[in-house]
Amino acid sequence: MNNLGPSNTRYYWRVKALNPATSWSWVRKFTYFNPNNLNGLVAWLNPSAGVSLSGTSVLGMTDQGVFNNNAFQSVLAQRPTFVASDSIMNNQPSIKYDGSNDFIEMSDSPALDFTTEFTAHALVKPEVVAVNKTILAKWDYQTQGSWVWQTEFATADEYMFTPCFTVTDPGNQKVVTNNADMVAKKPTLMTLTYNANILARATYHKNLNLLTTSIIGTIPQFLPNSTATLKVGKYGGTATRYYHGDITEILLFNHAQTDTLRNLVDHYLRYKYCPPVNLGPDTIISPTGNCGNIQVKADYRFSTYLWSTGSTASRIFVQQPGTYWVTVTDFMGNISRDTIRVYPPYSFNTPSIREY
Repeated sequence: MNNLGPSNTRYYWRVKALNPATSWSWVRKFTYFNPNNLNGLVAWLNPSAGVSLSGTSVLGMTDQGVFNNNAFQSVLAQRPTFVASDSIMNNQPSIKYDGSNDFIEMSDSPALDFTTEFTAHALVKPEVVAVNKTILAKWDYQTQGSWVWQTEFATADEYMFTPCFTVTDPGNQKVVTNNADMVAKKPTLMTLTYNANILARATYHKNLNLLTTSIIGTIPQFLPNSTATLKVGKYGGTATRYYHGDITEILLFNHAQTDTLRNLVDHYLRYKYCPPVNLGPDTIISPTGNCGNIQVKADYRFSTYLWSTGSTASRIFVQQPGTYWVTVTDFMGNISRDTIRVYPPYSFNTPSIREY
């Protein structure tokens, strides 16, 4: 389709055959969404577009927003790796950080100087669950800093957000998650919102669900400004805290998003990286091929499967016509279901003599 309307517009369609004529199909629908149509987008790093490569090494990522907050890495040994297709994440591309020295960074700009509020969306997949692994940081330890979002000091499967209280503070004033429960090699959609106008200061959502938090120390109302670069996968300065795993797609907004706006962005990421199950169009059993069997399969990326036959595998082999369904759970915990009709072979399903 061309010339789609404004973002978050829902479209409907249905079809019917003309020869031979049939009744209308079921009504189908989709929602067109473009993050650039939302107010306050200041950086959008998308592995599906604007990635500069040398082999599989990432030289940089072009900001898909309008502020040109491009991320780059000029040192060969510190470049993360481009993953062209990740089967768990709907065969979408990703960016993998080695946990030793990989990171990319955006130059300081007024658009990235958040003082009272911002929202950060990131799809991550930790290779290991470990303490002191940084997703995003605008901080050069011992020199200057603004804030950091990383795994907690002592509890590896939890996150913390820390403002730069002083340049020598390693992050003792923080808002810590209580139930992030991160799992190695499992993709997770994380959203961090900082809002100086609420007592909690920072809130987290994991796979669209609000997490509980604890405040340790005193969180200032205003985030300090600095000229530090905004780093992806590294803390900064003498404290490196490199991330180990995938940081796939990042969207940054310069305000604390409402639930409605946050859900729009999170649903965009959800349907891109873990859409509902789709068994494809209805089909027929071949009278000659595969001994009369037909394979019906769901993608391998789901964590659980339950078929109408009772099978819990990702695919089943069908010998009899009928209606078959599968219910699956994706890596975000969403449950979806699809149904497919399997028809008899044409020789059993159509007249042997046509009347004209």
